[in-house]
Amino acid sequence: MPILLLPPRITDDSVRLWRAAVHCNWQTLRLGEWKAPADLDPHEIAVYGGYFIALAKELGVSLLVPPVNWLARLPQDLTRREIRCTTLREARGFTDRAFYKPADDKCFLARVYENGSALPGASELPDDVPVIVSEVVEWGVEFRCFVLDGEIVAVSPYLRNGKRVETDDGDFPAAPEEFRSAERFASEVIASSRAYLPPGVAIYVGYINGEGWAVIEANQAWGAGIYGCDPLRVLPVLRRVCVASDSIVEDDKRWVAAC
Repeated sequence: MPILLLPPRITDDSVRLWRAAVHCNWQTLRLGEWKAPADLDPHEIAVYGGYFIALAKELGVSLLVPPVNWLARLPQDLTRREIRCTTLREARGFTDRAFYKPADDKCFLARVYENGSALPGASELPDDVPVIVSEVVEWGVEFRCFVLDGEIVAVSPYLRNGKRVETDDGDFPAAPEEFRSAERFASEVIASSRAYLPPGVAIYVGYINGEGWAVIEANQAWGAGIYGCDPLRVLPVLRRVCVASDSIVEDDKRWVAAC
């Protein structure tokens, strides 16, 4: 029987996933602290929460993630902006105003910087930290898509003009045509980059004001907020991207996150 491991901190997303897991007759375990529980079968584990990467080895699992340079490898007709994947050392020397973000971590604040000199220095973070640098654009609406084996299984808006779209009732509304357009565009992105995506992933797409639909980024499914996505449809994605290390197949090894 699958067992869903949840983080110590209680969030709306983790509660919704807990309820979905109970509905599916999964076992659930919320950690009291960030410490790997003993005697769990790694073949049955699924996790939700970014910090589980630090516990993966103790749990006996490998967590699958998209490559750090995935976004920078996409053609510009899908990104609609200039994007570079570089190192923190090189990025510190950039003179242009741009959106700077860590490529595979949250080791510094992702935001618009006037230039690279404002990034953390060598005394704060190593020079080889991978960084994504992208042209500044104005997003009208942003959607999150959970993808399993190349198919979109759940979609939700999360920001509109930079503000969270959640209502007081906990809904994440958007016009039907926006949902259709977001899913249609995300499907095009998946079709064009399937070879560079793990079997489970969260892809973010949005509408750039005055330009059109574009890719925002791709992140690990086990660390992504679900917003208005159906948690019952997210659970299989979480299960797929948490693989027992002692039986991982060769094709999955290229997606394993570094611990």
